[in-house]
Amino acid sequence: MARGDPRDTAGNPTNYFAVTKTDVSDACVDFLHTQMTNKEYIDAMIKAGEVPAIADLGDRLDQHPNPAFAKAVYEIAQTAPSFTLSWDQALPSNIGDAVVTNLQKVFNKQIQPADWVAAMKNAN
Repeated sequence: MARGDPRDTAGNPTNYFAVTKTDVSDACVDFLHTQMTNKEYIDAMIKAGEVPAIADLGDRLDQHPNPAFAKAVYEIAQTAPSFTLSWDQALPSNIGDAVVTNLQKVFNKQIQPADWVAAMKNAN
């Protein structure tokens, strides 16, 4: 049996964006780069309890409401050999919505796991 690397991570990062190729994609990338690297924006995210997707945050995470937690999350992200988005984040929104809606129904015992599988086969 193949085993995974326990350092691999999955989840929902803060403020990672994808820009599709359009006639304004360069402007979108420039805006996001300017916004995401703006000191005031990063400091506001840290103060709000987020761990920004920015390299070399260093001591700035000391300003986080929970610095130990923020630094642990940051270290995990920096040292992970791979990162996988949560299913609902990695899928088109109509299918991602079906994933979380029907998963909630499973946890609320409104449908059986087999019903979740059927719902996923029918999602479009």
